[in-house]
Amino acid sequence: MGCENILENNIFAVILAAGKSSRMKGTDKILEKLINNKEVIINTIYKFDAIESISKIILVTRDDIIDKIKDIIKKYNFKKNIYVIEGGKTRTESLFLGYEFIKNKFGFNKNDFCLIHDGARPLIRQSDILTCLDLAFKNKAAAVGVKINDTIKKADENSIITQTVDRSNLFYIQTPQIFENSILDLAIKNAKEKNLDFTDDCQLIESIGQKVYISSGDFSNIKITTQEDLFLVNKLI
Repeated sequence: MGCENILENNIFAVILAAGKSSRMKGTDKILEKLINNKEVIINTIYKFDAIESISKIILVTRDDIIDKIKDIIKKYNFKKNIYVIEGGKTRTESLFLGYEFIKNKFGFNKNDFCLIHDGARPLIRQSDILTCLDLAFKNKAAAVGVKINDTIKKADENSIITQTVDRSNLFYIQTPQIFENSILDLAIKNAKEKNLDFTDDCQLIESIGQKVYISSGDFSNIKITTQEDLFLVNKLI
């Protein structure tokens, strides 16, 4: 992919892994070992460590497992430095903290890019990361997504179907989601001023009127949320 040769831009990979794993029935999903005997978070990190054009990797996680994660990372031979920092109470707060860490430690360059990925998505294909990076370089903002094939229904408060929704322009949005620093910086400042919170990083960018382009992904890029997801990820591996 072309972005492998565009090294004048720093690309910072921010991996968000500060969730409480509340639906995992007592299991911390990012520390769970997969069938390849590597922790979920380690499988995720490896995908970005292997991409030459990514400059630094910042892992944002919970304060109660920071030391444990640092110890686990030491067991593996990553090519890049992995910076592990404390996250916030929400996804938005964790992203803000990851971005502030980058600005404070490495400085602000408006033409750099910030790649944001869920720590619990260990099966992201490297080809999909590179395709999304290319699209982000061209358009300043891009996210991996998969076109919805299922029939979508709208229901009322009694779970009675009221409408069949046109699915022709509907997508499941995944990660990574990649934004130029100039755009992300403006969006974060706007969100802080207005006290906005988002469950999706694209929403943050959309809130300032910036277009986000969708890069084609794959259904295998599962976000582990439940034990069933963990089972499926192991099957896919």
